[in-house]
This record gives sequence, C-alpha cells and structure tokens, in this order.
Amino acid sequence: MDSHSKWIRYPKTEGTDTEPTLLHGEGFQVCWVSARDPLKDVNQDGALVIDLGPRGIIACAVDGMGGMANGAEAAAITVECLQAAFAGPVESRRSALVDGFEAANERVARELKGAGATAVAVLVDVEFVQTIHAGDAEALVMGQRGKLKFRTVAHSPVGYAMEAGLLDEESALAHPERHIVSNGIGLEGMQIQIGPRIDLSAKDTVMVCSDGITDNAFEGEIVDTLRRGALEASTRKLYELCRHRAMQASQGLGEPGVPGKSDDITLITIRRR
Repeated sequence: MDSHSKWIRYPKTEGTDTEPTLLHGEGFQVCWVSARDPLKDVNQDGALVIDLGPRGIIACAVDGMGGMANGAEAAAITVECLQAAFAGPVESRRSALVDGFEAANERVARELKGAGATAVAVLVDVEFVQTIHAGDAEALVMGQRGKLKFRTVAHSPVGYAMEAGLLDEESALAHPERHIVSNGIGLEGMQIQIGPRIDLSAKDTVMVCSDGITDNAFEGEIVDTLRRGALEASTRKLYELCRHRAMQASQGLGEPGVPGKSDDITLITIRRR
C-alpha cells in the first residue's frame, strides 16, 4: 500500500446499507450509501473507496449486470481487482485503475462465462478529477452554483443517442431499451474510457453511482440536490428520492413523466474541503 494511504473502505458487494456513511479523508469528505433492488434478495452492486492521503481519493461504483448470470459475483471480482491494483506502491494512479479494470475483465471472462459488470472510477486530486469507466455506471462533477462540469457518457445505444442529441433526457429515461448496455467488464471487446482532467475547485462535488441513481432522477435534480448543503444531508436526500422511486416502480406505482426503475442503488459523493 502507498505509504500515504490511510484506509480502504467498503469493498462491498452484498447486503443493504440504507444509512449514508460519512468518511473524512485528509482533504476530502466522502459519503457512501447502497441498497438492493426491492425485487431482489441480493445487492449486485459493489463500491470501493480508497483514501490516498495528500494524493487524493479513489472511488469506484460497480454494477453487476442483472440480466446476466452471476452479476453479483462479477461485481465482487471487479471490486477485488480494483482494490488489488492499489495493494502495493503506486506510481500512476490512473495506470493502476486501468490495470484493475483489465484484470477484472480477464477474470470475469475466464471464471464467469456469460457474466458482466459495469464500473466507473474517479481519481480525485486536490486540483483535478479524472474518470475511468466501462458501461453505464456514471460519474458527474458539479460546482457549488449548479454548473455541471462533466458527466460520463453511458456506454449504451440510448446513452450514445443522448450524447448525439437524438434523444432528450425525458425520452431517454423512458426508452424501452435503456437497459441495454454495449460495454462492460467481462464482455467481449471491453473498452475502457478515460475522461479528461477536470479542474476541481473548492466545494465542487463529485458523484459516482450505479444506474439506480441515474435511472431514477433527472440530471437537474441530481445537481440541484448535491451541489449545496452538508454532504451527508444532500447525499441522503438524493438517495431517498431515488430509493422512493425505485420502490414505487417495483410496485407498479410510477408516475407519468417521472423517472422510475426498480434497481440496486449505490451512491458515492466526494467534496473537497
């Protein structure tokens, strides 16, 4: 482990943690919460947070593909590989994350035929944030005044259509093929997308999540909820909104024009102090 590292927290893929947990890094606050799909017995999401001390934070959200066999196991392997990538001295944090993604892809493809997981990771430094992802788990970077600085593009036909301006957000969230994912850990031809370095200002907020968040809230709701107020309180507010909509969807009680999908939910938020 890097000599500056303080802790590794939550390499977790099962169970339900319905109360947000606030973690204090050297230069950042981190809040984490997860819950299983109301219609399932196992949470197929995974999460990992690594405090690198003055070198920043690594945070990852992993989502086992529910339509495939062994989704929870694929998520667990991905978390294990990402954690292992930081088990010794690390010269390049970005390269370590890429190595973790590649190792996870090889293991899932070899050990769990037909399984897959989507994953997103952020490398958060005191001056910048950079994303690495494969699939439709997402990351957003937002300023305190509500400016969306960056959002990853979901690796899916619907995600690409949104990016190209062919679908608006409301149509995309209601699209019958929104669940189709074209890239992920364990899938043939898996590709790792590395985002640009985004300048990080004081009080900016970084969000990492499974699609249980982005399928249950509009982008504007996410940004407006997380950009201000105490990090734990704003994280709880967004989680409870998405959890309520997931519960409503599981009972067939969704409202027209309101996002709603029964799914596992994992949410990690990070704010520079």
